[in-house]
Amino acid sequence: MEFAQFYQSLYGFPPFPWQRRLADRFASGWPPQAIAAPTASGKTGVIDAWVWALAFHPNEVSRRLWYVVQRRILVDDAYARAQQIAQRLPEAVRAALMGLSASAEPLNVLRLRGGVFEDMATIDPSTPVVICSTADQHMSRLLFRGYGVSDTSLPLHAALAGTRATIVIDEAHILPTYEANLRRCLGLGADLRVISMTATPGAARDETLSLDESDRTNEVLCRRLSCAKPATLLKGEQPALVKQAKAMLKDGCRAVVVFCNTAETAAGVALLIPRAWLLTGRIREYDRHRLLDALEPLRSGGPGPASPTVVVATQTLEVGADLDFDGLVTECASLSALRQRFGRLNRLGLRERVQAAIVWDGKKQSPVYGSTPNNVFAWLRTLGDAPDMAATSIDEALRVHPPREALDVSPELGPAVTNDLLETWKQTSPRPLWDVPVANYIDPSDDTTATLVWRDEPPSPMLVEAYPPHQQEAAPVPLAAVRRWAGDRIGVR
Repeated sequence: MEFAQFYQSLYGFPPFPWQRRLADRFASGWPPQAIAAPTASGKTGVIDAWVWALAFHPNEVSRRLWYVVQRRILVDDAYARAQQIAQRLPEAVRAALMGLSASAEPLNVLRLRGGVFEDMATIDPSTPVVICSTADQHMSRLLFRGYGVSDTSLPLHAALAGTRATIVIDEAHILPTYEANLRRCLGLGADLRVISMTATPGAARDETLSLDESDRTNEVLCRRLSCAKPATLLKGEQPALVKQAKAMLKDGCRAVVVFCNTAETAAGVALLIPRAWLLTGRIREYDRHRLLDALEPLRSGGPGPASPTVVVATQTLEVGADLDFDGLVTECASLSALRQRFGRLNRLGLRERVQAAIVWDGKKQSPVYGSTPNNVFAWLRTLGDAPDMAATSIDEALRVHPPREALDVSPELGPAVTNDLLETWKQTSPRPLWDVPVANYIDPSDDTTATLVWRDEPPSPMLVEAYPPHQQEAAPVPLAAVRRWAGDRIGVR
C-alpha cells in the first residue's frame, strides 16, 4: 500500500505533496532534521507518515514516536489524531504492525502531560507506540529525572525516551533550550532521530523539508496559505481590544478571537465582553475540558457557533489549535507570534469575508516581547493601513520590504547538558546528596509555579479530608502572581 492510499483511506482526501515526501524520507531511514511548514499545512500528518513507514519499512523506522509540543491543548489534539489513526488502520497496515507488536494492539497511543499520566512502562519496548507529550515530560525522563516516576523506574523511562526513538518537536521555535539540549544528548549516547517542526523557522538547516512548487500549486494548500487576511492597524490599549471585538460582532462576525500578550490583559478583556470565553494556561483541567467541549463547533470544518462567540486567549491558543474564526483582534507582538495567531483566521481559506485588527499600545517595552512589537508595528505600517497577513503575502512583503530592525525576539537559551551532569543524573536510587534540578535544562523561561485549588463551598477540614484535592481542580500559576494576590489579601510575602 502506497502512502497516498493509506492517507486517503483514513481521511477521505489525499495527502499534501510535502507529506508524501516526508513519508518517503521515513521509509528511506533518513528523516529530515527539520520541517518548515506554514500554519494550516497539516503538520500533524507527520504521525501518519511515521505509522505508514513503520508498517512497510520496519527496519528503517524506530518503534517509538514522541510527538512533543509545549501546550497541553496541542498535546491533546495530537493524541486525538493518533488515536484516530490507530482506530482506522487499514487491514494491510494493521497486519504489518501486528507482526511487530508484542501486545494485543497493533499501535499503542499514550499521552504524557500535566494533569494526565499514562504509564509508558507497561508498553513493551518492541511495540509500536505514539507518545504525545510535553517537553517537560520527555526531557525529564531522558535525563533520568522523570516527573511522576519512581526512582527505581527512572532508568527504564530514560531508555524509552532516549533509545531507538524518533522525536518530533512541534512548534520548536518556542522550545530552543529543549531542542538544543536534546541534540546535545545525541553526542552523549542518546539513540534518537530528532525532527524540529515549525511554521516560523529561524536559521535554515541543511536537512530541512520545506514546501516546494508542487505544494504551492496544490489547490487546497494554496487556498489556505493565500486567502486574504487584511488587518487594520490601530493604536490603543485594553479598551481598543474590547471595542474592536464588539464592532466585529455587530458587523456580522460569528466567531471572534482576541489575542492578548499576558494572562492579566486577557482576564481584563474577557470581563468587559459579555459571555466571552477565556482561555489561558492558568485554568484548571476541569474548566479546560468544559471550555474545549463548548468550542468544538469552532473547529476547522465544523458547523460554526450557534450564536456569536468571542474567545479571549493568550499564547496557549496561538500555536497549532485547530480552531477557525472569522474575526481576529490581537495585541501587537513579534512577527512570528502574529503569523501563528493569524493561522486561526479563516484557517481553511473557505470564508468569503473576514475581519482583523492589530492593536499597538505605543509602549516602548512589552513584558513578553520587549521592544519587538514597536519594530513590527512600524514595519507593518510601511505595507499600508491594512496589510495582508496571509502567509504568502507576509513572505512576499519580507522579500520586497526587508525590515531594518528585528521583528522577532532572539531565543534565550538555558544551561547546557554536559557529560558530567548526565553522570550525576544517572545516579537514580539513591539520588546524589546534591542533586541538580532538570527544569532549567528544558525551558528556563517557565516561571516557578504554584498549584492552586479552589472550590465553590465554605472551607471545611472535614470536607477536604473526605474529598481531597484532585488534579482536575488544580491550576498552575506563577509564584510571583500568587504572592501578589495573597499579599493583597492576607499579608503574605
